[in-house]
Amino acid sequence: MKLNLFLIGTLLALTTACGFHFPNQGRLSSTVTRMNVNGDYHGKFYKMVVSKLKIRGVAVNELNCSNRDNFKNIDNVPTLNIVEPTVSTPINSIDAHG
Repeated sequence: MKLNLFLIGTLLALTTACGFHFPNQGRLSSTVTRMNVNGDYHGKFYKMVVSKLKIRGVAVNELNCSNRDNFKNIDNVPTLNIVEPTVSTPINSIDAHG
């Protein structure tokens, strides 16, 4: 058991020392510089996603706002449609008759 842990630890140390990394781990702002965002701009989830994109350096065009025409004629700008997540927990009730 101790030998296995030692070998796993050694392999992990070697993979980090050789510069191993997973593909596509670049910064978001270097990959996606602009993004159109569409959704309910009053929702908490929408506000959270847009703020995280802005923090990471992405120029966000909120399609529900007045600056919609700024990116209208630019090709190859991805559009993110944000739908408010819904969570439902079905509850079954069983009584003496059923």
